[in-house]
Amino acid sequence: MPEPLSGSHDTFSLAATWWLPDWQGSQGARGSDDIGGGDHDGNCEKNYGMHTPSNIDNRYICSKYNYNVTSSLKCHVNCRCKDEYKYTSSNCSGKYTVSGSSCEGKYNQCVCKSEFKYNSSNCSGEYEVSGTSCGGNYNGCTIRPECTVSSMSCTYGCAGYNSCDRCTSCKSNPDCDVSDKSCTYGCASYNSCSKCTSCKSNPDCSATAVSCDYECASTNSCGICTSCSGNPDCDVSDKSCDCGCSSTNSCGKCTSCKSCPPSDPCSAPIVPVALVTVTPATTNAATAVFLPASAVQDGIVTAVVAAEEDV
Repeated sequence: MPEPLSGSHDTFSLAATWWLPDWQGSQGARGSDDIGGGDHDGNCEKNYGMHTPSNIDNRYICSKYNYNVTSSLKCHVNCRCKDEYKYTSSNCSGKYTVSGSSCEGKYNQCVCKSEFKYNSSNCSGEYEVSGTSCGGNYNGCTIRPECTVSSMSCTYGCAGYNSCDRCTSCKSNPDCDVSDKSCTYGCASYNSCSKCTSCKSNPDCSATAVSCDYECASTNSCGICTSCSGNPDCDVSDKSCDCGCSSTNSCGKCTSCKSCPPSDPCSAPIVPVALVTVTPATTNAATAVFLPASAVQDGIVTAVVAAEEDV
């Protein structure tokens, strides 16, 4: 706080006016201009350079109080402003201003100007004191720089906040943090970051199995039959029979031959050329007739059969 101006304090001296008739009258009174009496009016300031007690309050200090100037007048003597009344605009300026009570143009306080009103109790949170200070207070209260920014709008959530609780960074898409699935048969679905999240199943497993009469010839990677084996009877070779086939398989292939009759070494080869119905008198059975080659010419029997064989 500024110091008061240096210099001596104002003092007052008692000044008396002596009227010649009074002095001659053994100084009986300093009053009127008559020879023997009568006082001046009771004005301490005007007539005696003193102070009327009613004009002196606790701002002053006097060397004498209630001095009997006359029989009917009391005055305070040598009164001056107390030492605390020392501030004027000359020694209390700049950040400061005079305040409090005054005494003869001087004040008893020199305080910070009213603009210095901000401190941590009335300027906090998103605001902070600023400007210049005086007596622990500041003349400014401004919003903190970090509180002037707007919070970021985040799709996947906020990653960081500043001291004013403003979002300053965003979280990335969590879908981008996952690994792509490696799929043998292709990807079935993707997330928002185009990462494969599920695989297609083996398409072979959804195939319909072939129904085979015989055996399955081949299966796919999922073990489902895709083709059938053919009739194995068709893979065998036909038997070549001299005397005819006696049996065939399911594919019509000859699997066994008829037995041929024994041959007669004394006769020509017997060739069965026709099956004729012979009705002997003793039997109704049909017989197969085998004729020698010489007995058949151009398909016509030319000889009589001597031997017969039952079928």
